[in-house]
Amino acid sequence: MSKLREALLPEVIVTVPGGYRLDLPRESVDVHRFTQLTRQARAAHRRGDLAAADRLYHQALGLWRGDALAGMTDAWAQAESARLETEHLAAVEEHVDVRLAAGQHHEVVSALTAHVEAHPLRERPRAQLMLALYRASRTSEALEVYRETRRALSDELGIEPGPALRRLHQAVLHRDPALDLPRRRVPPAGPAGPALPRPAAGAPGHPPGRVVPAELPPDVRTFIGRTAEAACLRDTLTFAQPGLPAVAAVHGPRGVGKSTLAIHVAHAVADLFTDGVIYVDLRATTRSVGPYEVLCRLLRSLGLDGAAVPPALEEAAARYRSLTSARNLLVVLDNALDADQVRPLIPAGTRCAVIVTSRRMPATLDSASHLRLTALDTGTREPARDTGWCVVKRLACRHADILTPQRV
Repeated sequence: MSKLREALLPEVIVTVPGGYRLDLPRESVDVHRFTQLTRQARAAHRRGDLAAADRLYHQALGLWRGDALAGMTDAWAQAESARLETEHLAAVEEHVDVRLAAGQHHEVVSALTAHVEAHPLRERPRAQLMLALYRASRTSEALEVYRETRRALSDELGIEPGPALRRLHQAVLHRDPALDLPRRRVPPAGPAGPALPRPAAGAPGHPPGRVVPAELPPDVRTFIGRTAEAACLRDTLTFAQPGLPAVAAVHGPRGVGKSTLAIHVAHAVADLFTDGVIYVDLRATTRSVGPYEVLCRLLRSLGLDGAAVPPALEEAAARYRSLTSARNLLVVLDNALDADQVRPLIPAGTRCAVIVTSRRMPATLDSASHLRLTALDTGTREPARDTGWCVVKRLACRHADILTPQRV
């Protein structure tokens, strides 16, 4: 023990009842540093700061030197090593998501190819490699990756590729424009670069008298879990399909946290929408609100005088489309009944975005990305950490009936 005290700082080894304890600051332990950096990277990705996310993931992954706890055979060490390897693989693949979003599809191909060879049964990196090859104009190679994936899964496990990978395959075959690098919404920046606060009504950049609504209910003080789902929802709202507003539809059973997730993510991205955020509770669980009644509410939120609201549904919908056609607006439609109730409430502007929550999936809602919530696993704080490839799923599943985070 004296030799250890000589090798280390004396205060690091603390005498406790029954023995000694190595008392190090968390930031001095590589595993804690890795966890901290990956959390910071995910937060930067959620903010849309791809450069910061790339840098933080690079720092986190640079801490790894081979397998965790290599050479230790105790049961606890084996379990902890497996857990850390899962965290490591998730971080590697999340970093690829960041680089793909930044347009680095050429650069990631070689690293992804090696990653796929090392982990041939993981579908997530296979999908990322297909997407990278497709964006690099190497379509035949992207299709070959799918064929090899299908052979590997069939030979080793006797199963077919999952639905997301199958739809991505179809999207590549049909050269779906949704696979192209999305046009990214960026917050307005001043001369020095940082995002500016949302302008008030009548401020420069807004016509005099234009109302900029800010109607979100308060965010929760502590938001635990749903990391992957929140990232999926955020990506849907901030990566726009050409020519269409972004529509994210969250569905699941009562009490699963749909509204909480939607409001939390809406707060996180609100500053990207310089023309404001509108929130409407459609009250499907009590007295469902008709589309015309909601349109009247939306038009008033956009500054239209109540007396000027058209008296018929079709006219009100047309006025709503006109008012939103050139705006950068986020609309949250909470507790929706079905797609028919929601459809007239989708804004027309391509810089707009919508979050819809409902108990049942609005499967016929055009161009929506669907996210199904299930109950949180109480045994883990972040139940879907392994499922960050939501961007790939969303691009491939634009017209799919479901987009459900699942372990791969």
